[in-house]
Amino acid sequence: MSTDSTAEAIVSQAIAAAVRRARLLGLAEAAAFGGAAGAISPIAGALVAAAVATWRWRATSREAVLRAIERGHLHSHNLFVTADEIAHEVLAAKPSVRARVFADTAASATRLDLRTAFPITPLARAALLAVFAWSAVVATQVWREQRPHAGSTTESRLTSGGAGTPGRMRISVAIQPPAYTGLKEMKVVDPDQLQAIEGSALVLSIESSTDLSLDHDGVTRALARGADGNFAGRLQVSKTGYVLITAAAAEGPPKPLAKAGSRRMIPIVVSPDALPSVRLTAPGRDLVYAGGNARIAFDVRATDDFGLRSLALRYTKVTGSGENFAFQEGEIPLAV
Repeated sequence: MSTDSTAEAIVSQAIAAAVRRARLLGLAEAAAFGGAAGAISPIAGALVAAAVATWRWRATSREAVLRAIERGHLHSHNLFVTADEIAHEVLAAKPSVRARVFADTAASATRLDLRTAFPITPLARAALLAVFAWSAVVATQVWREQRPHAGSTTESRLTSGGAGTPGRMRISVAIQPPAYTGLKEMKVVDPDQLQAIEGSALVLSIESSTDLSLDHDGVTRALARGADGNFAGRLQVSKTGYVLITAAAAEGPPKPLAKAGSRRMIPIVVSPDALPSVRLTAPGRDLVYAGGNARIAFDVRATDDFGLRSLALRYTKVTGSGENFAFQEGEIPLAV
């Protein structure tokens, strides 16, 4: 290999290494910013990461990288830009001039410090931002988890005051999914949150020494005491919401921590029942036959989150020609 070819190879490798470092740092910075936004929402994290990655990729084009090299290494005197333009025939040069430019650029490439031209500082700042965001999220979650414990302590103090204390409230909930789901009834006591399938019924049984009212998504009604002495209520849930149970304040002299009626709010998270998914993979098009008894093979794929009860193939058969057509509809039961 000639000396000129060797110099050009050294310059090309140096520029390629600079472009590679710049883009890797850009992608890592995009991932860090996406991680910071992901502490708020996974969707926001993906969008931010994609946006930053697009911006950084455009900012690390070959021309931008060459300008960054020149800014970080003033001793090169614009040699890298000139050599790249000569290599891509943007700038015409005599063989002797070309050889001299690449020789000087190759010598400058040996002193090239990519860490100076493309520092890791922006990536470090983005990583620190992600660490701070996730630390804040974890701290918030820990604080929220500790709040029910504090509430439980207060409630236990209210309960220890005797049967007349308004804070004495024990809530039992039976979650009854729709019959077609085949799911079993589930019972919980004093839940922090309720999760149910769309259309489920919630049957509440509440032990309380005072009268109760129930607020479900803004609709309030009084609860009646049953034969067992507990207050009973039934809800049909179709969307995510809440249930708020309020105990009336006790009559007579006020007691410690019970000047007002106690309240219990329970969030309700409702999972929608997805519609069945059906695909007719074969034949997948209209079929035309001149006559006879054609045998047609069908391939049907159907899924549902709670299983399929039945499956049927409905078809329309058209016979005739010209202006005389007859339409016949039919249905073929399919085995699940």
